Amino acid sequence: MKTLLTLAVLCAALQLNAAEWLTDLTKAQAKAKAEKKIVFLAAVLDTCSVCRGMEKSVFPSKDFEEFAAKNLVLVKTEFSEKKKLTDAQLKHGAALKEKYNLGEGWPTLLVLDSNGKVLKRHLGGFENGTKDLLAFIATTKP
Repeated sequence: MKTLLTLAVLCAALQLNAAEWLTDLTKAQAKAKAEKKIVFLAAVLDTCSVCRGMEKSVFPSKDFEEFAAKNLVLVKTEFSEKKKLTDAQLKHGAALKEKYNLGEGWPTLLVLDSNGKVLKRHLGGFENGTKDLLAFIATTKP
């Protein structure tokens, strides 16, 4: 019983430290404006191995989460070849795809100002994972 309680507390602590990913760009822009941050948008495809790798190792890394907490409002939009998405996800994804020309490569990573202007764009992963992603974002001039 003590082991289960310890495990539950540990899981709760990990959830508290997990970065908050929004799915609504309009809300993310408002939050970025209020907090004086930039928006990081990750457009991912369910069948993309690079996308899944970033979701499992880069985005949950301590370095990324600490940097994001101080500097970013995170947005993730999913596209799918296999998984059924909700109507809201499909509509939002289609709007973002048209506005930002998403899907030329996966993942499509955008750094936006709080008005939605693209400051930086990257297609694909990063050779050195978190380190290269953070360098890419950190050199952005709003």
